[in-house]
Amino acid sequence: MMVKSCWTLTARALSLVLVLLLAGCAQDERSTDNTTPIEIAVTIEGGDVTPSGERIDVKRGQPIEFDVTADTSGQLHVHSDPAQSFDYEPGTSTFRLTPIELPGVVEVEEEDLGQTIVQLEIR
Repeated sequence: MMVKSCWTLTARALSLVLVLLLAGCAQDERSTDNTTPIEIAVTIEGGDVTPSGERIDVKRGQPIEFDVTADTSGQLHVHSDPAQSFDYEPGTSTFRLTPIELPGVVEVEEEDLGQTIVQLEIR
């Protein structure tokens, strides 16, 4: 009876160790899978902004680039901590954000028009 209890206890302990090891591997995989940049195309024409308020999932620290095509000058404002802003001129401009590490929702707006472009959901 004692031998069976030892085997049961050993099997449970090994199962727990295996679960913890697998959980650790999954955690490492998620934390390193944030190197692929997210590219967001923005069009500003005649006072209209596209996209308009869409929510985009982003991993913490993942690079984010905005490709802005505009018919006028203006400014993108990112409500991150610290805040970021980018001035653009008519034509095409590309901006890369400083990676955002804090989880939460970060709004990006066209400052002069007061329109939300996207909401970045940092996870």
